[in-house]
Amino acid sequence: MKINALTIRSIACLTAAWLVAATAPAQPNLADPLDKEDAAQPRPVAVDPGSALPSPTAGPRKEPIPSPAETKQAAAAIQDIFRAEFAAADTPDKRVALAPQLLAQAERTSKSSDRWALFVEAARLAAEAGDPATTFAVIDATTAVYAVGPIMAKLDAIGKLVTKVSPQAADDLTLACLEMCRTLIGRGDLAEARKLLTMTSALTKKTRNRALTAEVTKLTVAIRDAEKVVKERDAILEKLAANPGDPELCLEVGSYFCFKAGDWEKGLPLLAKGSDAALARLAKEDLAGAGSANRAAALGDAWWSGAEKQRGPLKAAGLMRASLAYETAVATAQGLEKVRLEKRIKEAQADQP
Repeated sequence: MKINALTIRSIACLTAAWLVAATAPAQPNLADPLDKEDAAQPRPVAVDPGSALPSPTAGPRKEPIPSPAETKQAAAAIQDIFRAEFAAADTPDKRVALAPQLLAQAERTSKSSDRWALFVEAARLAAEAGDPATTFAVIDATTAVYAVGPIMAKLDAIGKLVTKVSPQAADDLTLACLEMCRTLIGRGDLAEARKLLTMTSALTKKTRNRALTAEVTKLTVAIRDAEKVVKERDAILEKLAANPGDPELCLEVGSYFCFKAGDWEKGLPLLAKGSDAALARLAKEDLAGAGSANRAAALGDAWWSGAEKQRGPLKAAGLMRASLAYETAVATAQGLEKVRLEKRIKEAQADQP
């Protein structure tokens, strides 16, 4: 498998998800005080993978967020009804104790705007008290009912938690922030990931945990590398849009998607139209499907042979594509041929970055 030198530029990472910028629905700020009307105004959010808003076939639809006017009215009622409880909650411990009471009341309340306002007020109390566990528990309960993205809701709360969290809970909050940062990087929300990492860096100064500080540094590099990859992607897509039939550009963009982005569905058709005849032929065979087990093994061998001529992420991507074909063939393979295929599948997996 020959790959044009134009395609072999610096490769920061073989992580396909870094290249996918999520389209953002809307989400309110759960951590802001409820008596501000703009607290219920929608803001951009990319919904977590695995917790996306349900489609008609994915279960019951989540409730829409009540209007700012409804929320403001409900918030005023909460302040009036629970006036004594709010007045007594004059320390962080007392505010944390009050938050679950409001959460329990929310779960017993049928009117949507009242329930929403109770959820938001409970999250605010917990965040201002510096309690990450209670804050995130309230947000999880809220996002189970309403069309709100959990990650972005938690990001809003983290802004308060960073300054309020106790030293005892700081490590746990830092770990949660790092995990959220990885999720944001994974789905291409690099600007939000960078904002979160800035807050996380402030937390590590409080915890003085060297391992966590090192992880912040690693993620900072990962974000910077991912930004370079996105910039490269946008540049080559712009060129291809201007000249969609150019064989050299088809090779470049197809190689980018297959070997750097891991998006073979987008990349293979472009490789099939590319200027590298051998690679184009192999891409066409892959697009046609393996068919029989023998053809699947042969297809895997072709990808494997080409990958062995490459280095680093290009090699890893080719080996992984080969292993997918081998997995089709190994089901009916026998004897030493089965051993060979299984061995190569393991080698491909071990070679992944």
